[in-house]
Amino acid sequence: PQVRNVFNEQAVIIVDSHVLTNTHQPGNLAPFDPFTDRPKECPQGTTCNLADGYNWQKGPYFGKAVSPTDYQTPRAFLLNVGVRF
Repeated sequence: PQVRNVFNEQAVIIVDSHVLTNTHQPGNLAPFDPFTDRPKECPQGTTCNLADGYNWQKGPYFGKAVSPTDYQTPRAFLLNVGVRF
């Protein structure tokens, strides 16, 4: 017999890490040069303006689970039975 997730903990184990940059939104986010600039984050959920000098923004689902498989599996009891001849 096997028991998986004995304490029935419910957690997110995989999260979305999508980040928007100039390649995704060239009209809203400024290009970033790591040798001369310091990255500037646009607040999540707002519309960025190119004149403000923002370089990146967290995606709409950043830090959240996006599918049912991203959660920890629930408690499960497994029992194997075999017959030999």
